[in-house]
Amino acid sequence: FSYWLAAHVHLSVDERRALLQVDCTVRRLHELLTWLQDHTSSGIACRTCRTLLGKSTDIFNTQRAGTFVNPGGHVHQILTLYSVESDQVVCVGRPTTRDTWFRGYSWQCMYCGTCDEFVGWRYASKRLTPHVFYGLVRTAIR
Repeated sequence: FSYWLAAHVHLSVDERRALLQVDCTVRRLHELLTWLQDHTSSGIACRTCRTLLGKSTDIFNTQRAGTFVNPGGHVHQILTLYSVESDQVVCVGRPTTRDTWFRGYSWQCMYCGTCDEFVGWRYASKRLTPHVFYGLVRTAIR
């Protein structure tokens, strides 16, 4: 069960690797419980300025892996949310489906409304559910 849980919780690659190296099931479950308590009791904030961007309760699992590579070769680990604090983010550019990681969805770049740091993307679709969701870059949030 602890390995299944470790595979389905939204951990970064480094967090997952460290957790899977724990050789005691009880200790592994304790580490997972501690991580869950730390990450579900608070909101998701911009790493740079700590502005609240979203709620942990809005995290959801896509059917695709959370690690993606853009055409420039940059690797992004993203956390998907049903909603964000709309008054705390700014979406820039026209929505495009070019190089989208989620077939059927267009995307726009998203920045923190306080410090202007890039924090992820807004995804939208008129025919798929959810109609809108957000992908926050793990290195841009805390």
